[in-house]
Amino acid sequence: MDIKLLTPSDMMKYNARVLLKIMRRKSALSRADASRLLGCSRSTASKLMNYLESLHLVTQIGSGNRGIGRNSGLYQFNPRACCAIGVDVKPDSIQFILSDLSGEILIVQEVENKNMSPEETVMEIHKNTRKLLNESPLPDAQPLGVGVMIPGWVSDDGMVLNSDPLGWQKPLRFRVMLNRNSEIPFHILNDANALVLAESSFGTTGNCRNLMYIENPDDIGAAFTDSNHNLLTGENSLAMEIGKMQVNFKDRFYRTEDFLSISRIQKRWGVTIPELKRAFDSDSEESGEICLQLADIFGQIITQISALLNPYAIMINTPYIKSSQALEHLKKAASFYMETTPLRGTQLLLPSLERSALGGACWAILNSSFDFVIKD
Repeated sequence: MDIKLLTPSDMMKYNARVLLKIMRRKSALSRADASRLLGCSRSTASKLMNYLESLHLVTQIGSGNRGIGRNSGLYQFNPRACCAIGVDVKPDSIQFILSDLSGEILIVQEVENKNMSPEETVMEIHKNTRKLLNESPLPDAQPLGVGVMIPGWVSDDGMVLNSDPLGWQKPLRFRVMLNRNSEIPFHILNDANALVLAESSFGTTGNCRNLMYIENPDDIGAAFTDSNHNLLTGENSLAMEIGKMQVNFKDRFYRTEDFLSISRIQKRWGVTIPELKRAFDSDSEESGEICLQLADIFGQIITQISALLNPYAIMINTPYIKSSQALEHLKKAASFYMETTPLRGTQLLLPSLERSALGGACWAILNSSFDFVIKD
């Protein structure tokens, strides 16, 4: 690993990030407030505020220190200095959103996906990206880029190596295809990875550190991010394939994906998703055998994840676990395999994002020079 000293520019960004984090918690700060809270000189605080002001990331909203010496300006964070576009490509639709730096969604669009080819998908993304920018309520905001979420195996350099949900079986230089003849940069990421970053940055959990995200729209996928928005992707971007984890069912071991893909749940137990959701929403005595068996599978997965990563929280996104009561079934099952201790108290959470495409917008921001705005 290369070890390098921080440059003056890096130091400025780091200190500006600390100041922005404070400003997002408080309604407004003066330069004197910044100096006191950062524990630095007034001149250093002024340089940081000037730097943020030059990027339009803070705006002056009034004066402070009234009646005590010279009045000083009060500044607040300006999340609308820049905007980003998120795109979530799904098997049946493509969702587009335009958001500001705080994750506030300004525009939403959705188009039907009728088995589009990769080339058709690129054309559709370009067309709707232009439309979003033309309709933006922030005409002066700098567009940072477009983050595109793809279900399947996506490499670190933006190649889609395989996407069974989209029917794309051959490797595609998808980022290259999108960036060809484009003035705005496009960035590609696996959908689960994008969602865990957005939940950590913009979700109701509030900068959740060490977050595990499990999604189960049909097959099962997962992603993990640490407190500094570093994804755990492994060699060749193949980490977090929890569908390959082994679980015990009636004294035999199976892959997790053999139980938790929606089609296999319906085939094995002959139950519909609404029926399964009602079962999970019921208390333990009325939930039924199928619910208890599935909860036990999740309990084994949660235990293995906690033992390996000990995340602050595990977020579960499935079409049949949608309530706090449903999470209680999983907690009870997990407690059978691993006792909670003061140092191992993983929380179970439900997704909180208003729109999934916010994951793409988050990825676009993190790939821009404004990444320090949302990084801890």
